[in-house]
Amino acid sequence: MISEQGERAREILARRLSLRAHSRKELARKLSAAGIESDVADDAIERFAELGLVDDEAFASAWVEARLRTRNSSRRALHAELREKGIAEEVAENALAAVDEHAELRGARAVAGKFVRALPHTSRLSETDQRRLFGRLARRGFATDVVRQVLAEYSSDD
Repeated sequence: MISEQGERAREILARRLSLRAHSRKELARKLSAAGIESDVADDAIERFAELGLVDDEAFASAWVEARLRTRNSSRRALHAELREKGIAEEVAENALAAVDEHAELRGARAVAGKFVRALPHTSRLSETDQRRLFGRLARRGFATDVVRQVLAEYSSDD
């Protein structure tokens, strides 16, 4: 027989998972915030995992794919997001294997393009604009060599 808390935990999990996929850690946090005891929460999450409804590997892969498509995120930023969501290091690295240098360069170019379109029309970026763009890309987690390559592309345009 399932306890009242166990039933409540399953209802919360079903509701959460009907909206989008979640990592185990995210679900554990939600159940804890709802006042569910940790052993009951762990049992409920494990049961959902056995049914294939909770899968950190699938979640991480889908998360990376969606972020690359919609946010032009850097590999470093994606890694930080996955770790924040409680994804194990090895699982995160496997999911990030899809992020090659070309994907990161495409993302950096997209961010830079948006930045440049917001500037008054000029044929070249000023030094100040180059520094600002460098900072924006660096804060988004893009590797320095990728940032320099994108800056070189915008600096050489005439």
